[in-house]
Amino acid sequence: MKFSDSFAGKLLKTSFLFFISTTSFLMAQGKDKPFKAVGETILSEQYSKMNINGVSTFIYNTGRADQSLTGDSGFEFPPLSGKTLVYESGLLWGANVNGQIRSGGSSYNTGLTPGKILPNGKPDDPNSASARIFRVRPDYKTGDLATEVKDEKKDRQTVYNQYERDWNEWPAAGGAPFEDVNKNGTYEPSTDIPGFPGADQTIWFAANDLDSIQTKKLYGSPPLGIEMQTTVWAYKNVEPLGNMIFKRYLVINKSSVKFDEMYFGIFSDPDVGGDAGDDLVGCDTLLNLDYCYNGDDSDPSYGSYIPSVGFCLLQGPIIPGGVNDKAKFKGKEIPGKKNLSMSAFSWIAKSPPPYSDPSLNSYNGTLQLYNFLLGKLSDGTPFLNPLTGASTKLPLSGDPITQQGFIGGITYPNGWTDRKHDRRMMLSTGPFNMAAGDTQEVIFAQIAAGGGEGFYRLASVSLLKKSVKFAQKLYNENFIPPSKINQSPELLAAGLDREVILTWGSDPARTNMIEKSKSTIYSFQGYNVYQISKNESTLGQKKLIATFDLNDQRQFYYDEQIEPVRGFVFIVNKVFGTDSGIQRFISIRKDYLNDKPLNNGSDYDFGVSYFNTALDAGFPYGYVESPISIITVKPQTSKPGVRYEGKFGDLITANHTGGNSAAEVNALIIDPTAMSGNEYEISFKIVDSKTLFNLSNITTNKILLTNQSNLSGGSDFMVTEGFILRVKDNPSNPVSEKDIYRITTPKVVYNEKLAIDDIEKINIFPNPYYGGNSNEFNKYDKHLTFSHLPQRAVIRIFNLAGHMVRKLEKDSPDQFVRWNLLTENYFQVPSGIYIVHIELPDLGRSKILKMAVFTSEFIPDHF
Repeated sequence: MKFSDSFAGKLLKTSFLFFISTTSFLMAQGKDKPFKAVGETILSEQYSKMNINGVSTFIYNTGRADQSLTGDSGFEFPPLSGKTLVYESGLLWGANVNGQIRSGGSSYNTGLTPGKILPNGKPDDPNSASARIFRVRPDYKTGDLATEVKDEKKDRQTVYNQYERDWNEWPAAGGAPFEDVNKNGTYEPSTDIPGFPGADQTIWFAANDLDSIQTKKLYGSPPLGIEMQTTVWAYKNVEPLGNMIFKRYLVINKSSVKFDEMYFGIFSDPDVGGDAGDDLVGCDTLLNLDYCYNGDDSDPSYGSYIPSVGFCLLQGPIIPGGVNDKAKFKGKEIPGKKNLSMSAFSWIAKSPPPYSDPSLNSYNGTLQLYNFLLGKLSDGTPFLNPLTGASTKLPLSGDPITQQGFIGGITYPNGWTDRKHDRRMMLSTGPFNMAAGDTQEVIFAQIAAGGGEGFYRLASVSLLKKSVKFAQKLYNENFIPPSKINQSPELLAAGLDREVILTWGSDPARTNMIEKSKSTIYSFQGYNVYQISKNESTLGQKKLIATFDLNDQRQFYYDEQIEPVRGFVFIVNKVFGTDSGIQRFISIRKDYLNDKPLNNGSDYDFGVSYFNTALDAGFPYGYVESPISIITVKPQTSKPGVRYEGKFGDLITANHTGGNSAAEVNALIIDPTAMSGNEYEISFKIVDSKTLFNLSNITTNKILLTNQSNLSGGSDFMVTEGFILRVKDNPSNPVSEKDIYRITTPKVVYNEKLAIDDIEKINIFPNPYYGGNSNEFNKYDKHLTFSHLPQRAVIRIFNLAGHMVRKLEKDSPDQFVRWNLLTENYFQVPSGIYIVHIELPDLGRSKILKMAVFTSEFIPDHF
């Protein structure tokens, strides 16, 4: 046996590529890409940018993608950062046509020309308006176009005009997708919404391969007679969809012959970060994914937090299946068919054959490409797994996180080494046949993960795979995206004596938007309440103090959590449910961050968020939380002369003024400071056998709530004018449309005599002042606080020599005034005893206080 034919010889041949020196620093630029044919693109090529979310990239109407106008990497993540992940990508194909292997698509050159194939079999004029690239955005008239303006270096009007023109001229008749709002089957710009339904930005174009001169510039192949319609779309404000774009290719055989043994290949030249020569690649056969990640722990562009990038096949071509199989095509299921998955993974690197890029402008390139599509090396020899010695079409399918299986970047016991270097990669799917007139549909997601989110290079791979699962779930649900998590609950707060009342959900429309929104992926589950630190050293840290969730016997909300360095994946419970039922208020008497009672006059930050949970309990993104609405509130006694007739938790029983039902109707006081003393009326109506009630303030003649269906009598009612109205129907004697109930609430009263009596409560804290107090944000925030002040007050501070050191004037409803321990000339006061004279002009009274100040040595952080 010849050495070259032996297993060892094959391993030596296979490993030759990976021992090539890769110490040189490779920038991801066109001039450093050895096979890029400068000037090979056709003159009619146009581009647009996909940049609505967390990635920005170039899309060309010749099928090319991701390369910038200057020939550099153009898949930018995040936008406007100058940091990129992909140099070039495109869809490739190869097939047997009457005994001859032919190829097409786009890689470093393109074999496509803009425009459709016309009914007469001839190509559209590539310079015509119909052959251009189209881009739409549903909210272009009202949305913020700042990202496009900055990213594309255009003025806003130019961006707006492009969106408007493409909206009005959207080529729906040519195959471009749109939302048919009026369901008449015809695109009407004044009514319908162009673009992929539900997407926030869509690009569409058509191209063909009828120009033999152009096809030979790719890999020397004659044309096949293919029309390719491409849709690219993306979503914003829906994580993790914000870091991915989707591509759908409709490939139509418009020739008169059959294509046999055909394959599609999703080709890419990934260059992660600022060094194109230190990358590794891999594939995940269960996820139909190929991906690229950095081989070093540091990158010139991204530093230590280096992202990964991948291409996930969501829908492959259709082939005949079994009786129980179902394929998807254009969003519909086709019985008896099935979609192909990933069939091979090949990668072509900057090195000699049989690993290098297929030869451009040469028919040998077609044969080399076809071998890659089959999962072989370019000369047709198999790739060998260094662990088993067996041939494989799916190399590097191991797990770089656990270091198990066939992975890159290591040396195997037999000496085989996969070195980090300048990579390419291609995910293949096939074989299938295409008769004349047939159409195949391929859908995939291009995803970036990690980077600035604090994930190191391997953790970014885990995050990428987690994101892929979301993309697959979205595809399985026909791309119906979940509701955008950008609507935080409105939050109100009232400060009482060592107590804080938080309420939310007083806006019925906003509350319904949060609680009633439901997708095929998520549904509303509950609210979280937090205390948030105001101290400089722990600023922004939060502590969960309450959860109010649906009473559905579900108390654990799981999610995949990724360890940020090595990327190990853990299943964690994000929050413990309580089955409390939904509640939109809370009384807080404790400082949970410091485990002590609330202090009057101190500022506290509290927040409320809502969370959705996945309908599928095993979904890795099982828990999604909204941004936290934050409010600052100060516990305090009632203001001078003010008294609250009600208190939190008081129950007011309604008067039954009409009808004969035995329902229980009452009002639960939530916020005593909001009590009006007004009279309210509760009326009922029956709609489709369902009992509903309305709440009106008959004193102000204002309707507050309408068509409320909750008759449970619990706490799941909206807070309205400081109370919740609770209705509990009696099945034995239910309410009818004749029943009327009325309630009069307590009120907030003011009495000037009480205000004069409350002068005795005017005080200073802390007193004495020993160099600081717990309410100070940092050492620069020195202050004392005067409390229990009426609307107007004049505070004069004197030293013992009788000199006035500071005058403070107050004219506000807040009962507190802070003094920053500075004189009128903004010098810090010295330690000593001070006399305070407080004039109360509205009450015709004054008060004198004494205070002691002991200042500390102050050393600034900067000189």
